[in-house]
Amino acid sequence: MREMALPGDDEIDSLLALMQCPPAAASNKEKSRMGMKEENLSMTANEEKSNDNSKSSKQRSCVNNESFADTRLTQNCLAWPCSMDGQRLLTLGCGLLHSCKGYDCKINNDDNDVYGSYACHSCDKLASTHELSISSSTAKVSLHPLSIVSIASVIVATRNLRCVIGEYHPGAGATDVQNNKEHDIQPPLNSIICSPNMILDSLDSYTGRILALMKKMQEHRESNKPRDFITNHEERLYSLAAISDADLEILQEKTSDIIKAMLDYKRAIAGSSAIDLVEKRLVAMASCDALYFRYYYAAITSRIATDEICDSITARIPHPSTYFSCPGLTWDTQNTGSEALSAFLEELNDDRSRNTLLKSWELEKRLLSLVDTNRIVSTNPLLSLWQSRFLESIRHLWLTRYSRVELPTTLSQTSKQKNHDSNTNIMPANNTSQDVQLNIHETKALSSAVMRWRDSIRDYPANFYAYAVPTNEALHAISKSLIDSDVNQIVEAGAGAGYWSAIILQHLKALKKIRGDGLEKAAHDPSVLAYDIAPSSSGSTNEYHGEIPSFTYIHQADDFPDFLSSSTARGVKSAQAALLLCYPPPGSEMACKVLSAYLGSGGRVVIHVGEWQGLTGTVKFESRLSAMCFCQDVVHLPCWGSDATYLTIWLRKSDCAKFHYNCTSTSTTAHTSASGYCSSDQCSKLARRRCRFARCLQYCSSECYKSHSSHRKSTLALHMIDTTSEDLLKFDDDDHFLDLSSIISTKQVAHDDYNTRPRKRKKHKKRH
Repeated sequence: MREMALPGDDEIDSLLALMQCPPAAASNKEKSRMGMKEENLSMTANEEKSNDNSKSSKQRSCVNNESFADTRLTQNCLAWPCSMDGQRLLTLGCGLLHSCKGYDCKINNDDNDVYGSYACHSCDKLASTHELSISSSTAKVSLHPLSIVSIASVIVATRNLRCVIGEYHPGAGATDVQNNKEHDIQPPLNSIICSPNMILDSLDSYTGRILALMKKMQEHRESNKPRDFITNHEERLYSLAAISDADLEILQEKTSDIIKAMLDYKRAIAGSSAIDLVEKRLVAMASCDALYFRYYYAAITSRIATDEICDSITARIPHPSTYFSCPGLTWDTQNTGSEALSAFLEELNDDRSRNTLLKSWELEKRLLSLVDTNRIVSTNPLLSLWQSRFLESIRHLWLTRYSRVELPTTLSQTSKQKNHDSNTNIMPANNTSQDVQLNIHETKALSSAVMRWRDSIRDYPANFYAYAVPTNEALHAISKSLIDSDVNQIVEAGAGAGYWSAIILQHLKALKKIRGDGLEKAAHDPSVLAYDIAPSSSGSTNEYHGEIPSFTYIHQADDFPDFLSSSTARGVKSAQAALLLCYPPPGSEMACKVLSAYLGSGGRVVIHVGEWQGLTGTVKFESRLSAMCFCQDVVHLPCWGSDATYLTIWLRKSDCAKFHYNCTSTSTTAHTSASGYCSSDQCSKLARRRCRFARCLQYCSSECYKSHSSHRKSTLALHMIDTTSEDLLKFDDDDHFLDLSSIISTKQVAHDDYNTRPRKRKKHKKRH
């Protein structure tokens, strides 16, 4: 196999030296160590900022003039406004892998001017397969290497690199021979088949462009040039630094990770197996996504992202929901997402799973995109983002048949493990080891590559938006509960970035304006008050969300349940307000303290978002909630891979009779896996074992496990686990199913004096 060093190794070596990494021309053994330690997005790194992006400059709220951050909730995710005042700020170039003869690219100022919807005159492919480029600057100032426009340039180069990886498939060479042997592995749907050499050359070109831009940033940082404050708004885009020193350090690590991923992917193209090609492709795309998210973070937390030039910033830098959803921008070429979804639905043999996808998770609109893409407008960007990443997962994991081919090997390897000490033994109640808790609750993946891909899809949206995805079904369930319980206000504790509060308030106001739906009976408009101990709207650095601007104003609560007295001071009475808890920290007493204070002051309705006996809250909290309240409603929220997410709405048992609820009911509404029960439809017993590959599947017995076979296969398919031919999971295998007796049952826990074992969800590490 030929050496896979990138052209221009001297430039790469100098940059890697600055990153304190081995040179690109090193031996294969050294190259295997080239990548930096894999980290999730470190949102708290900016504690060390000492330059223009200080915390004081980032104090903001969403009640003033519209900022770049505000456009997250007003922008049509599927129609990126990349033109402004008749000028397209980002243009299509000559094509990624071929020389095209141009394309129709009309400039309109309406929503119909969807970016990437035009066909190339020579290859007839949509503009999504062609190169993006930054339009020529009209500003009369030199381009600052750390400016907003520089950020846009790197995002463009990263997008182009990602499109080469995800949209082009080698059609001749060693890998093609391997494909004939591993005939079940298929190219990604609608991928363009071309020669390996053409792909390799393009990988070198776009990786080199990213490195060159990074080198300019590094050189400017070392030059210690003064950073003047520019008063002209448009010139600030080009002349003012938008990347801090702390951001730049992390960007260097992400760039180094891309180098390693590109080298590995090139080796896979040159001669590895088809399985290896799929896995290296996933890692390479995830590396590109990590770099995009980090540059986007620098842009949205920049001090110039709040002034009058927000429209110009938005036209150059798409929000994540737009970056991954807008047709032709990043991956969805020729409505591939819709075609992938159609093919996936054909293989689902369970009507309930189809309904979950199309109705509950609102993917039926995406099926219509072949006809009316421009008319699909989302006011829920996190849902659009989740949908797009889910469809892309279908394309690369399901339709390539990777999950079907790889599953037997994965299960065989896990079943051979005999040492279950860290996974199945009951740990001491006071054990606080994060690693032990992650080992207990971690969801298994088909491979390390799939885990990297899955975490990329899960963790970044959790950082930038919220840990759970609201849907229309969930929002309607919340509004119905408020009406039925005569409640018109919501108080959220631990609001994070305030995404759920903002979306719920938006929904409630829309209902009252359009239909009333019982909310017109209220004396005043519906309100949602959000609280957090570190609200980003006050300039704080949140542990999980960093300095991401909040979606609504977040009130300061120095301690819990301090928020309750604060909300009371603002005229909110517990009996008139519902309590919202969205993914309360696992292992923390916060949720239990807030619940006790809320119920103790007369509160009646609790809205909980998260999972039961897992990565949310504590056993003590779950026990108190189920003892004091009755579960009115359960809504399954979108999830893929690492968790099982539900919306549950609870009514205080002492108020059940008043609102005509039977608290002793044995209906399936209360008896679901959302509150610890068996997944089998006809069973109302507590679950005994939980699937390690799809956490929403849990059973009380092998009989229920067997009776649930058809629905289980479809549910596993939603997690990209293909068991259509044969269900290879073993109910009694501890590597396939977690013994829930190792997590003390909520029915066995005293309400007040149990010192619960902490349960840890992944959070992003601080930089020191």
